[in-house]
Amino acid sequence: MYLYHHFLATSWFILHLSSIVLIVGYLLSIFMALLVISENRSPSKTLAYLLMFFALPYIGVVIYFIFGENYRKKKIYKKKWLTDQQSSERFGNYMVRLSEEVLASHVDTIKGNAQLVRLLVNDSKLPISVNNKVTVLHNGEEKFPAVIAALENARHHIHIEYYIFEEGKIADAIRDILIRKSREGVEVRNMYDDFGSTLGKDYLESLEQAGVQASPFYKVYFHLLANRNNYRDHRKIIIVDGITAFTGGINISDKYDNSIPKPGHLYWRDTHLRIEGDSVKLFQYLFLLNWNFCCDEEIDLAGGYFPDYTGNGRQLVQVAYSGPDSDRASIMLSYFAAINNSREYVYI
Repeated sequence: MYLYHHFLATSWFILHLSSIVLIVGYLLSIFMALLVISENRSPSKTLAYLLMFFALPYIGVVIYFIFGENYRKKKIYKKKWLTDQQSSERFGNYMVRLSEEVLASHVDTIKGNAQLVRLLVNDSKLPISVNNKVTVLHNGEEKFPAVIAALENARHHIHIEYYIFEEGKIADAIRDILIRKSREGVEVRNMYDDFGSTLGKDYLESLEQAGVQASPFYKVYFHLLANRNNYRDHRKIIIVDGITAFTGGINISDKYDNSIPKPGHLYWRDTHLRIEGDSVKLFQYLFLLNWNFCCDEEIDLAGGYFPDYTGNGRQLVQVAYSGPDSDRASIMLSYFAAINNSREYVYI
């Protein structure tokens, strides 16, 4: 009889304990589900995590905290986020006010795009600027000669930030200019993504020996085992003397230049921009934030990196940016807003 009662008591305890564990597990899953939904992930990734949380209540949470991208991203970029937040709070209100002044004085030019302008200002705290001259460059055949010409004319500094920086004829030509300019006293900083770029030891040493500061964005030590490939820097920016900037879709690689013979090469179509004017200051600001994060170097912002533009450009430019530390997909949202605001056509 004693054994029978002991068995019943034990069974009751196990049954209730199992129920409690299950309830707590599902409550934890609900909490994690709300957390993931609030992080604005892609729908497919969000759905995958939700299924995992409820199919494997405890195991799913453990898997998320080990492999969840946004959890690890917050740890990796905490210092950069704090720096960016401080800069944003310092200049944010000024940027908003400056953009509102431009909107008010260029109503006819901006027309129905004021909502898109305000979206980007609120997201990025970067204003729309007026005094700019923009040149559209088609393919590498137009981009690289323009870049080389600008680098040759550098007098104070050259700042480079690229996702793909691949050795070849183009990269060799740029390296030769950077080395020569550095020896002439021009400050040269080259920031390349360590996963997207394929710069060898000899290439990097030749730059460093000439005084060029070359630094990887978020060093990857074992590429085959790397689990942080989504935290990459996909920007393609060159800034020369704080006056001229290049940005767009074309990386530094021979494959983007159709004039360079390559066996089995398909025609590569892409677009880049050459920009002169006040908006270059915004590219400079973004570059320096990333450079300070990668190199832990506090560059003196009064050191000639933000000169006044004295040209006669009159085009409006607003910079949309995002990165692996961004909480919102500002560029994607701006695409949606632009498409939604379309009145005559949409070309994709």
